[in-house]
Amino acid sequence: MINLVEYFETNCSNSYYSSLRLKICFCELVYNDYGELVGTVDIPYSLFDDQAVIDKFRELCQPSNGYNDMDNSWFILICFYLWNNGYIIEQFPNLLERPRGLAEFAYDDIRAYAKKYHFDVDGIVKWNVRRTIVADLRIIKKSGNIGLDKEVENLISDIDTNNHRWSEMSLDTKLMNLNNTIEYLLKLDRKFIDIPDIENISDLVRPIDFRKITHVFRHGNTIQYRRNFSDSEKIFLIDYGVSLVHLICRNLD
Repeated sequence: MINLVEYFETNCSNSYYSSLRLKICFCELVYNDYGELVGTVDIPYSLFDDQAVIDKFRELCQPSNGYNDMDNSWFILICFYLWNNGYIIEQFPNLLERPRGLAEFAYDDIRAYAKKYHFDVDGIVKWNVRRTIVADLRIIKKSGNIGLDKEVENLISDIDTNNHRWSEMSLDTKLMNLNNTIEYLLKLDRKFIDIPDIENISDLVRPIDFRKITHVFRHGNTIQYRRNFSDSEKIFLIDYGVSLVHLICRNLD
């Protein structure tokens, strides 16, 4: 079971989504029979697995006469979960990185898409057209995301200050931990040791350069510099960093 609130709270810091936190309704007001407010109850934003998350996303984005605050909360939480787990919507490749809100996507963006591809009739986009567009959204994992050996995954989780699993880390956190892991493996007595047996590929193996590039992900006061990196660049660096860590672990053994 995926608790979307817990996942959001654990991983959203230092990302665009942290600015959306105040738009999420975490609790529902409870009134008695006389209309008096008597308390609140947590809203269970939980779904079974990734497929259930995607199905809920499609359900939310169906045409409606109006979207309420809870609908928008679901939308933000789901967008964050999908984005942080490497998903992309092919027809709207930038949506998950910086969503504005449910109404803006389900009404404005979907209608604009329909008009762009001439699915409208004299400027009118019918509800059945919007339903079809939503049903046909291709929500897929981005390419990349090299898998981790279990021992390497455990090592990185141990180095992470919050002991998060690899799958729970944001892109920025993965880069921070890969940087720290390479330092942990190669730094001995305040000096970096060489990786043995890489004579034929030494030009491709540049752990120090990797650490210099990703240094901005190690400190909280460098957020503005991290924003200069696109998600595509971050994913490339993650894949490269994972390859470096695998190589170091193999060759130092």
